[in-house]
Amino acid sequence: GAERLGFVVGLKESYGFIRPLGGGRDNRDGTMFFHFSSLLGEAPRMHSEVAYEVGTDRHTGKTVAQRVKVLPRGTIVREEMVGRFKGLVARAASASRTSESDDGAIEYSPAAAPPAEGGPPEGGAPEAGPEAAGPPAGGEGSTAGGGAGRGAGRGAVRTARYGLHRLDDPRMHLAEGDVVEFDLVRSKEGGFEFARNFKLLQKAERPVDGQRELGAVAVLKQQFGFLKCCERQGDMFFHYSNLEGVDPADLRPGMDMEFTVTRDPGSGRMNAVHITPAAPGSAVFEEVSEATYEGEVVSRLVMNKGYQPDTAGLLVCTLEGQTCKLPFSGPDLQDTRINPRVGEKVAFRVATDRKRERAGAAIGRVGVGRRAVEVALLPRPGKVATVKNTYGFIEYELTEEERAALKLEAEAARAARAEAQAAKASEEQQGAPAAE
Repeated sequence: GAERLGFVVGLKESYGFIRPLGGGRDNRDGTMFFHFSSLLGEAPRMHSEVAYEVGTDRHTGKTVAQRVKVLPRGTIVREEMVGRFKGLVARAASASRTSESDDGAIEYSPAAAPPAEGGPPEGGAPEAGPEAAGPPAGGEGSTAGGGAGRGAGRGAVRTARYGLHRLDDPRMHLAEGDVVEFDLVRSKEGGFEFARNFKLLQKAERPVDGQRELGAVAVLKQQFGFLKCCERQGDMFFHYSNLEGVDPADLRPGMDMEFTVTRDPGSGRMNAVHITPAAPGSAVFEEVSEATYEGEVVSRLVMNKGYQPDTAGLLVCTLEGQTCKLPFSGPDLQDTRINPRVGEKVAFRVATDRKRERAGAAIGRVGVGRRAVEVALLPRPGKVATVKNTYGFIEYELTEEERAALKLEAEAARAARAEAQAAKASEEQQGAPAAE
């Protein structure tokens, strides 16, 4: 068969796995199995570049890699440019450069083009050290994986990963809320995207250190915790020794607190000090509209069980004279027992995350901080068809959109069952595939 290229991403005692370059796969994780008896020449190492042919194992009938040979390093172009974008630092990277960890996150919109006049990346002014890194600004459906995104407001917002090792200038310091221009690059070897070649466009506007601020307890540990700040993008570290007027045993997540932010002279990290209880309701993170709006569900909410987050639903509506889409999750339903289907009409209010809305405005995406809350089905006409002792049935007309959505759901359910049956049959095959 035709020769293909790929990278070795897994090695065992007598076999391994290749991540194909440009398609063609065997396993569900996108890799292809090969046995050492299929090697031509030297044995590969992890991340080796290889050439191979696709064949079929005569014992199992599975697709495998055959005639595998190691290529000189540099034969395969490992990265490709996706584009250059303007974004906002949602989580500042803090892991050391030597760790090569992409622990930072930048939110951007694919529609947000960089300034017309570009130029080489420029370093920011050196600072003493980064602020305490926190999670990206809140909002249901936010993601942390490279390239993942969500529909919100008038445009999709995606997340790109980066680490300190991606900064060409070690003096550059990026903090939560900074506006940057960057290259988005896709790794052909790992299949993930990351940001590099940064240009600092605007430093974040943040409260002056030393002023009193409001927030709420977000996380509590044995001797320390983190506060969700009303004005700062990241969560703020605090030690129990800096509490005033409250016993650590009385702290609870969600409690409103007032505090001052200062830089620790030893570590150089920002932290909260002089922390006192605030009146309940003092810390305001989002605003909910008084008005009620109407819209139509275009993507149904999937409420996952266990530790998996919900897959947000999406509705289309008209706000301020413009058509837009708003996400919603399980807690945003007025009655969690009633999950609206695609095509059904709903009533709702609009919640605006103040920090996320400010962040979106910085990259030209107004509305990314909005979501639908108190989502409820609109009343519809019907008639009582049957009445039993303690229950009954109501007949009502389905709209054309609802009929089409039900048909699609049925087809998706059949496809899912077929895939599950195929996966179960594959798992029943004993042992690893044998080579020819």
